[in-house]
Amino acid sequence: MIMDFPALLKILASQDGSDLYLSTGAPPCAKFNGVLKPLGSETLKPGEVAVIAQGLMDEEQKLEFLRELEMNLAVSLAGIGRFRINIFMQRNEVSIVARNIKLD
Repeated sequence: MIMDFPALLKILASQDGSDLYLSTGAPPCAKFNGVLKPLGSETLKPGEVAVIAQGLMDEEQKLEFLRELEMNLAVSLAGIGRFRINIFMQRNEVSIVARNIKLD
């Protein structure tokens, strides 16, 4: 089952977390007050993070990702917050780290 990425970002922002980590073979994890905590027990299966990443990138960004194997972008979700997204390859799978850009 593909994870609901906006819902994970909402958890991160609402609980004042700093980072969200999505990696194959591990459950989604977030850092709260410097402590990494899993967001559930279901591990991400091969290809799931790639599907999420594809949904975040436009066509030009997808082509650049195929060339560079890394992509940095910003995502703004109304009523939730702003996030810096790093998409990269790790152990031959796509991984994502999202940083919560806190609006002080």
